[in-house]
Amino acid sequence: MAFAQAAKRVVPAAALLIALAGTATIAPMLTSPASASGSVSSSLPYRPYAIACPTTSTCYAAGQDGRSAAVSAILATTDGGSTWTSQGVPSGILSLNALACPTASTCYAVGQDGGSTSASVILATTNGGATWESQSAPGSRSLHSIACPTASTCYAAGTYQRNTSEPGQSVGVILATTNGGATWASQSVPSGTSARHGIACSSLTTCYAVGSSEGGTSSVLIATTNGGATWASQSVPSGTDSLDAITCPTPSTCYAAGTSSTPASVLIATTNGGATWASQSVPSGTGYLDAITCPSRATCYAAGTSGTPSGPVGVILATTDGGSTWASQSVPSGTDFLDAITCLSSNTCHAAGTSEIPGGQVGAILATTNGGATWTSQSVVLGIGYWEVASDGGVFAFGDAGFYGSMGGKPLDAPIVGIAADPATGGYWEVASDGGVFAFGAPFYGSMGGRALNAPIVGIAATPDAKGYWEVASDGGVFAFGDAGFYGSMGGKPLDAPIVGIAADPATGGYWEVASDGGVFAFGAPFYGSMGGKPLDKPIVGIAPAAGGAGYWEVGSDGGVFAFGDAGFFGSMGGKALNAPVVGIAATPDAEGYWEVASDGGVFAFGDAGFYGSMGGKPLNAPVVGIAATPDLVQAS
Repeated sequence: MAFAQAAKRVVPAAALLIALAGTATIAPMLTSPASASGSVSSSLPYRPYAIACPTTSTCYAAGQDGRSAAVSAILATTDGGSTWTSQGVPSGILSLNALACPTASTCYAVGQDGGSTSASVILATTNGGATWESQSAPGSRSLHSIACPTASTCYAAGTYQRNTSEPGQSVGVILATTNGGATWASQSVPSGTSARHGIACSSLTTCYAVGSSEGGTSSVLIATTNGGATWASQSVPSGTDSLDAITCPTPSTCYAAGTSSTPASVLIATTNGGATWASQSVPSGTGYLDAITCPSRATCYAAGTSGTPSGPVGVILATTDGGSTWASQSVPSGTDFLDAITCLSSNTCHAAGTSEIPGGQVGAILATTNGGATWTSQSVVLGIGYWEVASDGGVFAFGDAGFYGSMGGKPLDAPIVGIAADPATGGYWEVASDGGVFAFGAPFYGSMGGRALNAPIVGIAATPDAKGYWEVASDGGVFAFGDAGFYGSMGGKPLDAPIVGIAADPATGGYWEVASDGGVFAFGAPFYGSMGGKPLDKPIVGIAPAAGGAGYWEVGSDGGVFAFGDAGFFGSMGGKALNAPVVGIAATPDAEGYWEVASDGGVFAFGDAGFYGSMGGKPLNAPVVGIAATPDLVQAS
């Protein structure tokens, strides 16, 4: 059985692709991170547009991360949906529209970027999502669907804008690969077609694609039996404006879903390879159907949305008699839209879309194991991860942290001393002791590199609105770049001990400096206390702010943690044996936990901070000097 689909409400934008390549290691996603509190589907900021389950335990969902207007999202589960976690994807992609996963470890995702040429996006993984890499998509503006009958053979369908000065002038596009995406080639399709919304392949050479004509006045259905060497149009029942999804459980049996001119939902089917297509009866009030899948010749499920006086309501229809009768199934209350559905068997299915919450919508993933007698919401762990950075500039990414490049293996005028996450793009900045800043998946706002310094730089912190950063020197001097405001510093003032770090106050936009004796100096930010003047077993090496700016943590080289303000104490490595000294601390986005990192790359997780792996016990070219957590992304205007 082959399945493919595309959401009707495709987001028409995305952004720059950056291949996941380089010397750093991206750790595999853990399916059950420790103490991931409060991360259920009712608060999921993701909007999944596609879902695919290559096995009963392994599924992937792709779409958009609602925390930012420039971030796509891929979620995955390896335990049948008991836990879903986010995977690291290249920065800058707004949305992914469709998925195809021919094996548990090999998947493809398609969408489009938001550049001036609005080029298509193809991502692929061959290691279960540990890394997703971009592939070249020739001659297309956006890709709405993809089908992969094998791990190396795939077909993608979408749209090409014929004349950029006339946005409405577009034609349908089908791309194909037979070498796992090393190369994609355009295939010739019948003229007069516009968007290709869905594609399905029942074998290596037999595929069907659906969409609409130019101007959107009628539906289009084309088919190939020779691997796309030729595509031929097929006749569909009259009154069908657009076909949005198709599935083919056998080479001769296919079902397609779309919209009629009424408007109302449409279901059509063929049992003779498309020689004839016949309309099937749809329960009244269905509205729109955006996805369809058939785990067997007779059993099918379709998903979409109906309208009610109080608003949209998610819909799932099912048939067990080849479409002679379709019946509505109950979905969890509050489900607004369902954009995708996939079934590995007649009883086991997953659907993805959105649910309503006060003030807006959030993503939803539903599941059934009894043929739709009951559908339940599944919990999703919000994206959490971290980066370690070494003094040679090497970056190591874990959890949902994406790897966007590093200075590892490149010449440096001075060693790297810190790392900061960009809360707008999900990228990061490295800073060297001479003040040089290196941006990866993040904008460059300037640096002190090449300028005279009274003392070496020891840390970096990003502004809360993601438009700048501060560098801090060991004498307490602060240097502001981008929209980072300068609120004062300890530069030129007497210090009992050198400054070792800086943290931004997310509430005021100010910052705190911390010294190795535990003294904290607040500028444009409240002072909540410090270890200055108090006995310490080991010197302080870092500081991390609490969410909302109501406190902060200091960490010592022995792993001891000191909490001030509303920052909670969740444990520490203080008094415990360490293979190497602790060199930094980073807090979880909800401030209910934190990570410590040691110079050998070991990571220690406390509170709701999950352990996603570390460089501890692995060979390093240079010692680790800092850690940064993947942030709650913000919209940068």
